[in-house]
Amino acid sequence: PSSTAGGGSKGSSASTGRPPASKDLAPLLDLLSGWWHPPQVKSPDEAVAVVAGLYQNFYKRRQAMREALSGIASTLESGHGPDWARRALGCVEVALTGLEWLLLACQVALQVLRQVISATKNGNAIPGLPANFSILKDSPLKAAVNILPPEKRCDLQNTFLKVVDLSIKQGAPGNSSSLHRTSSGLTGQLGSNGNLVDAEGNCASPNSSVEFEELWSSGLRLGAALELEPWLGF
Repeated sequence: PSSTAGGGSKGSSASTGRPPASKDLAPLLDLLSGWWHPPQVKSPDEAVAVVAGLYQNFYKRRQAMREALSGIASTLESGHGPDWARRALGCVEVALTGLEWLLLACQVALQVLRQVISATKNGNAIPGLPANFSILKDSPLKAAVNILPPEKRCDLQNTFLKVVDLSIKQGAPGNSSSLHRTSSGLTGQLGSNGNLVDAEGNCASPNSSVEFEELWSSGLRLGAALELEPWLGF
């Protein structure tokens, strides 16, 4: 994970294994809801250290949950698993999906912050950055994402679609009855017009659109900031 997100600060929750503080989680939840509320620190470099530490924390927790999920599944496959194991399976699956969203939020924040740091060090202006935009102030997320090069935005779009697909498969968030525990058939790729496509290149099915709207209604607005349909329409 350090090669992807960078190292966290010494003594942080990432290095000690402690759960992240609520004040550290809040900016990531705001990001997923479509707003850029960076960590309240003095510089982009300090913000990178905070978010990178959170990324490492979530990464380690995801690994632990995957191992737990595998162990529970093996117990159930044996046919001798206790009743609690089947109930625990669903809880761990939903928690694991939540971690995937938090990891994605960290990736978006790190990409934006590092883009600003790189441009500042090289003395370059950032195309499309509004004159009143401050990287350490509250702003619509779209304004922050738009400073990224197209290839980096595309990578984030594809990662977003993969997490959406996982959420639909797991019936998360909120365990809504309209989110089914079956594959939506997404490839995690964009069509030429920016719409979601299945393995054959066809547009997403109407049932999938209902599921996408459920995710939107749950508060996940990141798709619109990434300029993806159908979230722009929502």
